[in-house]
Amino acid sequence: MINETSKKEFFEALFKGVEGYIDIRTFKVVKDKLTEKKKLEKVDYFFERIKDIDRLIKLLETKHFQNLNLHFGVAPRYRQSGTEKDVKIIKCFWCDLDCK
Repeated sequence: MINETSKKEFFEALFKGVEGYIDIRTFKVVKDKLTEKKKLEKVDYFFERIKDIDRLIKLLETKHFQNLNLHFGVAPRYRQSGTEKDVKIIKCFWCDLDCK
């Protein structure tokens, strides 16, 4: 498990010097009833202010998020909306971190 300090450093490296919102989506792994293949099913979709990264880290450590896959946009938004028109700036194009 990644400690709280490392999580904060990770988010700060991506969003340092930028204001706005992080686009966050959580998914759970489910089996497709017809094909028996695993797929992701959306659970939550929300935005968190970049300046509230500490609050976000504490939230993501709660029991609700323990068994979920977390996907977040690396392009911060200037408002709470997930369209490309709402992208404020792009500092990172792609980021993938798999934690077990």
